[in-house]
Amino acid sequence: MSTEVTWSKEQVLKAFEDSGNLKVLEHVNLSNTNKCSEESPVYIFYMRGLQCSRDPRLAYHFWANFAGRHQFHLFTGQPKDECIHAAIYLYVPSLDEIEKSLKAVADELKDTKFAFERINRGGETTIDYPQEKWHELFDTDKYDHLKVNDPYGNELYLNVTPRNFSSINLSLGKKLPVTNDVEGVAQGFPFMRYPCRPGIAQGISRFFEHYLGAKTVVTKKEGNTELYRTTVFCGPLQAFVFDELESERDNKGEYDGHHVCIHIDRFKEFYDLAHNESMTWNNVLFFDRCDTWFEANRDQQYRILHLIDPVDKKFLMSFEMEIRSAQHFRYLIHRSDVTPEEEEANEVLRKKNLKTPSQPGVSE
Repeated sequence: MSTEVTWSKEQVLKAFEDSGNLKVLEHVNLSNTNKCSEESPVYIFYMRGLQCSRDPRLAYHFWANFAGRHQFHLFTGQPKDECIHAAIYLYVPSLDEIEKSLKAVADELKDTKFAFERINRGGETTIDYPQEKWHELFDTDKYDHLKVNDPYGNELYLNVTPRNFSSINLSLGKKLPVTNDVEGVAQGFPFMRYPCRPGIAQGISRFFEHYLGAKTVVTKKEGNTELYRTTVFCGPLQAFVFDELESERDNKGEYDGHHVCIHIDRFKEFYDLAHNESMTWNNVLFFDRCDTWFEANRDQQYRILHLIDPVDKKFLMSFEMEIRSAQHFRYLIHRSDVTPEEEEANEVLRKKNLKTPSQPGVSE
């Protein structure tokens, strides 16, 4: 049996240098109306069905951990259940095992939008999906996989972890704390795919390159000379994929309430660029603020709500990003410019217990 490949710290640093200025897609935040209870649909699905591991530091919402350093931030007690216009892709070691756990919670979730379907059972899996293509969105229907809807209709695709993906992912740095030392089952968070209207994918590429220093790839879709797909690298193992579809022509890109959290380098440079063009935004549900550099630097993060084309400043779509510095204490990837003393201080902050909220929202 062959040994799984890992990366040295030097290889990690080189891989992140080659992947552009976006370093990691840390979490996706999804709101729901449930109580923060182990009897609630959100807990039953994400912790028992999907087999994430609860972050023990937080008691008044659910942070569902998986793949070492990624999370679903499940914001309970909100006015509505969010169903986002996107698909979330996860890697799992066994489709059969996760299918069993999903079946086990089906009766408890029968009055929700929960559903799942095994597609191409027994067919080819993504275990041999080659490393040089890890950033390329694969044709899901080609492979054996699970298509899953959470209790609110959010769409997830579960595929088999490619060979060496998990071992390389775990070699990138530190991991999140988990309840009872039990890791979440999912081993990777490779993509979030956003269907979008024709004509904006290239502008989205320009946005991420200009305003965040990202590495992007724009590809013309097969069989059609007018539709494009933009891949935005989030480090060497993750990406956002903005996928033009004819069926999305009436999609105006309106805000659906969810946000994603990314980490970047060159933090002040890109904060200043966004702030000077009046692009920074405060989400009133959370306590972080970014009206001034003092505030953004204090919290080591800022937010952007809308994507615009830097060429003509036209609106492309709403896409809330919580943009954190790679110096933020929650950044878990190896760095060359953090001293052992700084990393020790960061580890103390990461272990902080958040069981008693002092604010109506937390930075999520």
